[in-house]
Amino acid sequence: MGFISMHVIDPWLLRNDENAYYKDQWNHLVSTLLSSSMHWSCYRPRRGGLLVGDNSVCFSGVVGTPPEDIPLAFFDHGVEIGFGNFRRLTLPLGSSLAVIISRDPQDASRLRVADINRYTVFNSREFVAHPPGWTKAHPELACELPQLLKRQRMLAPAFLQGYAPGGPQLASSHPPTHS
Repeated sequence: MGFISMHVIDPWLLRNDENAYYKDQWNHLVSTLLSSSMHWSCYRPRRGGLLVGDNSVCFSGVVGTPPEDIPLAFFDHGVEIGFGNFRRLTLPLGSSLAVIISRDPQDASRLRVADINRYTVFNSREFVAHPPGWTKAHPELACELPQLLKRQRMLAPAFLQGYAPGGPQLASSHPPTHS
């Protein structure tokens, strides 16, 4: 949340502040998000099932011609994506609510819970989490999760500087047990 506050909310508040320094009134991310080419949607899956992760803003897809030396699937991991060429941002806020900001107005209606969870896992750096009982309530998604985590653990060291082997981890919101 600190990242969102520092890089989105604070610059958003300063953009019309006459007393702010001019350089603080403009922010590339805020400018991109305010552009008319971005479509904002709330995403509420009927049965929930969304994961949350340590990286609250999940980039996926690319706009324009992608670099030839990077496999297309890497763009769903946020590789080589910046504020100028991302296709969509997904922000899972809990198990039953996400915000989708996309250059394609149809993205929100096309995406499934499994798609958003894939972007969450692939953009995570340390952990993804779900509420207690999630695996029983969402067996198909739970079946897919270990494979997604395995793929992220394998690919992340290829493009993350200083990434420690083994992450991201799955976290459940069960209270800790003590023996």
